[in-house]
Amino acid sequence: MTSLLAEPWFAWVVVVVVGVPVLLFVLTQVQDLLRRRGSALLGPVAFLRNVVVPAFGLFVLVRFAAEVPAGNVWAQVLATLAAVTLLVFVLSALNAMMFARAREGSWRARIPSIFVEIARLVLVVVGIALVLSWVWGADVGGMFAALGVTGIVLGFALQGAIGSVVSGLLLLFEQPFAIGDHLTADGTSGRVVEVNWRSVHIETGSGVHIIPNSSLGGASFVNRSQPEGRHDTTVEASFGVDDAPAAVVRVLLDVARDLPLLRPGARASVALTGPHAFTTTLPVRSVVDAGEAASQFRLWLWYAARRAGLSLDGGAPGPAAGDDASRAALAEVGELFGVPDDVAVAARDRARLVVYGTGEVVHRAGERSRGLCFVLGGRLRLVTSSDPEARAVEAPVERGGYTGEACLARQPEPFTARALEETRAVLVPAAVAREVALAEPALARRLGEVADARRRLARELVTGEPSAVVPAR
Repeated sequence: MTSLLAEPWFAWVVVVVVGVPVLLFVLTQVQDLLRRRGSALLGPVAFLRNVVVPAFGLFVLVRFAAEVPAGNVWAQVLATLAAVTLLVFVLSALNAMMFARAREGSWRARIPSIFVEIARLVLVVVGIALVLSWVWGADVGGMFAALGVTGIVLGFALQGAIGSVVSGLLLLFEQPFAIGDHLTADGTSGRVVEVNWRSVHIETGSGVHIIPNSSLGGASFVNRSQPEGRHDTTVEASFGVDDAPAAVVRVLLDVARDLPLLRPGARASVALTGPHAFTTTLPVRSVVDAGEAASQFRLWLWYAARRAGLSLDGGAPGPAAGDDASRAALAEVGELFGVPDDVAVAARDRARLVVYGTGEVVHRAGERSRGLCFVLGGRLRLVTSSDPEARAVEAPVERGGYTGEACLARQPEPFTARALEETRAVLVPAAVAREVALAEPALARRLGEVADARRRLARELVTGEPSAVVPAR
């Protein structure tokens, strides 16, 4: 027994017979733990348990327990297989730890796959070279020298392409822009739709402009989407020489105030940039909203300027109080509501025809309206707030309907009235409306009933209690 223990192969046999099963048991428990956690290392650990450990166990038995010489072909083959399995395990483990569960936006997620493949190829070549040198005694110095010379030659031949690749890698690491950002670079402005290791693709609206990373990395560019959630766009407009600047500024700010794409909490500003030229700055959330916000502003400004009697860009102002168009519209209101002619005469010279564009606000909740607004064409939508997406509180106010009746009691409006489409209406100033209501008790009673019903509806909506639909008239 003592002589058996003294044999040099006995210790190696004990290592394999006892150590391998224990190691397999430990790796099995690790596998179960990784499986429960959903870890990316489950595959590499399973490969280690099922392939690497048995391969090394077999190699130890043949090489040391059986005392096969190191120069024996079978010993060299087993050593090569064990080394290759270990190399595969190391590569798969590194890939799992670094790239398999890379957080979105991190450098590991942004690195191009081609660089990962190149690094993997380099490790495989180095590993095979070490195996050939240690196991088979091969001289790999010449191979590495040849590879070095080949790399230098390829570097000179592909320096342009490699420059783009390196620039792309630096851009991906630095990440000065992302997919969806609006970029101005190389004389091109548009939305970034793709970023790869060679180039950046920018959608301009008339096609996709492809800019090499080497050009982008060596030049300046503007990311119009940064800082995030903040972008200002400007709209220029000119008015007539007789238009008072204060009135113009008031109209510009009033129009900008109701734009749905304005940045929450931000306000537009107006600057006088010429004798009759004004520049309005609209704070929006991003450059994506800039075009739509500017277009909506120009559309509403045309209607608002005509209602205010201003000459926008040399155009004619809208109908004035008491002109033929306003008198004809007021006569139409008298026919719809049964207002006697003598009562309508009192408002004839002060009521006027107004037109609102789609989405414009006629009056706002919590503010006093300028007067009674009688709808002759189009539709108005009453909501509890200035939010254009707010739920309507009653049927749309159409031809023959009206809003702004709270002005009779000198109270703020309970609702915001917004045009659902181009709406033609007659605006009777608040003071004139009160005079007409005093002269025509029946009309005053009808207006008062609708005003009371709408105020009750507003209170019920605030308290959350159910309420009935209010008639539009």
